[in-house]
Amino acid sequence: MADDGSLNSLIEHAVGGDSDALTAVLFMNRDRLERLMSFQIPGPLRRRLDADDLVQEACYRASRHIHSFNPDDHKLFFAWLATIAQNVLKDAMRRHLGPKGSGGNLQFAQGGDSSAMLLSELVVDRQDSPSSQVAAEEGINHVRDAIEMLPEKYREVLSLIYVKNMSAVAVAEQLNLKESAVYMRVARGKEMLRDQLGSQSNFFS
Repeated sequence: MADDGSLNSLIEHAVGGDSDALTAVLFMNRDRLERLMSFQIPGPLRRRLDADDLVQEACYRASRHIHSFNPDDHKLFFAWLATIAQNVLKDAMRRHLGPKGSGGNLQFAQGGDSSAMLLSELVVDRQDSPSSQVAAEEGINHVRDAIEMLPEKYREVLSLIYVKNMSAVAVAEQLNLKESAVYMRVARGKEMLRDQLGSQSNFFS
């Protein structure tokens, strides 16, 4: 993994149109993103959806919108990329299950709220141990509580995406924002969550 300065430089060049830098920064985040997507795919769709395909589409979308990412926020890049990937998954679910396929009524893999699991993965320090499932559930509850303490504009966006399971496009339409503004509010909100959660989070480590 590149150090902080190298990553910042790569993202800055990628935003500026350097295709090699963009390829490098997406590759650096690909394995982590694929693990996250593997966890997110609902059980009934595991034979039809492939995490690698979802990540590939997410990287393609990210490449189209990389110009909207602020390189000064390089530590938020994975949060931005993961939000895009979750929207790719929601689109895939709609294709397979119809318009209501990503509406939150489907039981997701390993139980619980898939969107909350995603946010917990992004923010909370989760380690493999015999009590990891309990720790994950506690982490999700801490994240939900922390969301309620955020300023309204960040709380509203995070709640719509991670509680009501709406896509960034739908949130942008509802709040009369640009889609890129939604991504950045999500990223800023996660940064604030990291500060609130303190030692429970390693998102920026």
